[in-house]
Amino acid sequence: MSQHKEIREGGPRPTRGDVGESFSSNPEELNDEDTLLRDLIPPKVVPIRRDNVEAPVEVGEGSVALKLNRLLQNVVRATIAAQSQSALQPTVQVEETPAQKRLKIVKGFSQLMPVMFEGGADPMIADDYMEQVETQLTSMDVTEDHLKIILATYKFAKDAKLWWKLVTSRYKVEEMSYDKFKELFYEKYFPLSKRWELQDQFHNLIQGSMSVVEYENKFTSLSRFAPEMVKDEANKTRKFVSGLNDRMRPLITAQFIKVVSGLNDRMRPLITAQFIKVYSEAVKRALMLEADNKEKDARREQYKQKRGAGPSSEGSSWKRNRGGPS
Repeated sequence: MSQHKEIREGGPRPTRGDVGESFSSNPEELNDEDTLLRDLIPPKVVPIRRDNVEAPVEVGEGSVALKLNRLLQNVVRATIAAQSQSALQPTVQVEETPAQKRLKIVKGFSQLMPVMFEGGADPMIADDYMEQVETQLTSMDVTEDHLKIILATYKFAKDAKLWWKLVTSRYKVEEMSYDKFKELFYEKYFPLSKRWELQDQFHNLIQGSMSVVEYENKFTSLSRFAPEMVKDEANKTRKFVSGLNDRMRPLITAQFIKVVSGLNDRMRPLITAQFIKVYSEAVKRALMLEADNKEKDARREQYKQKRGAGPSSEGSSWKRNRGGPS
């Protein structure tokens, strides 16, 4: 009677089959999801009492565990379905607006061009700045004139910034071509008269008291203002060698000739001409000769000092041997 009362009060206990209702009824038909869900609550042996006898029963047989298991099953299935659906859908890329594209280009240009241009009276600084601007515009493949002008003036500061404000008050910058901008820029910071002056400086450039390194740096800097004189390697090398000091210039050609002196008469002039056409080789030879000349001058100076001290002592000794006054 006590047993029937206990059953009426607590209700019939669910069996292992009740827990399995949330999965396939046929164990052979279990799919991967059912297997995963079935293992969400691992079996655990917990002692309970039945008919005053302690017996092991797996957790999950109660109605609460059954509901929890079914809830977890639904959540996992919904998650798997959502992930599968999102994986099948292509990624939608939001197209940038023209303003966003322009801002992106300006930021990239700002990182590539850390140097500011403040104006000033030195035309070389202005020309160097414009060369850097055009190099970066080419590397970024910027072709729109208005955007090129925006980028070229983005790094203006001080005097250059004030000048550009005056320009924008006189011209419609939105309709201005990039060539017109360059014309105005060079008219302000690199007038044609100054360019002609630098061309003359390159035409008359000689080494003088400069070292080979100093001469080569100035040669390279000024050569861009006289492109017709350095249009190819041979002309550039010839101009460089012609400006070297009289002490070094003949030796440059002589060293080239010495390299090929063992060749026959038919090949020697051709090989020598080819060597002289290489600008980098001419600079290298000039540096070697300069170092060699410095070493020779140092040795000659030491010899003079020794010789200046030597004859006086030898002369005194000779006089003493001849009986003359010491």
